[in-house]
Amino acid sequence: MPPSNDFSLYDHVLDAAFMLGAVPSRFRTGETSSIDEYFRMARGAKDAPAMEMTKWFDTNYHFIVPEFEEA
Repeated sequence: MPPSNDFSLYDHVLDAAFMLGAVPSRFRTGETSSIDEYFRMARGAKDAPAMEMTKWFDTNYHFIVPEFEEA
């Protein structure tokens, strides 16, 4: 049986936001779906602070909080 969403480079919530194109403008590098954008969202960059993290679902694990902007 093949694995189903068992691997994430950083965070499953971040994976879903990135897959759906919910990338805040401060993280955009001009390329579509670049791995650089993904890690800028997770860890930040000198010109863009990382996305907020919070505990969800009564767990002890911190998940990325997606940010949504009007198009």
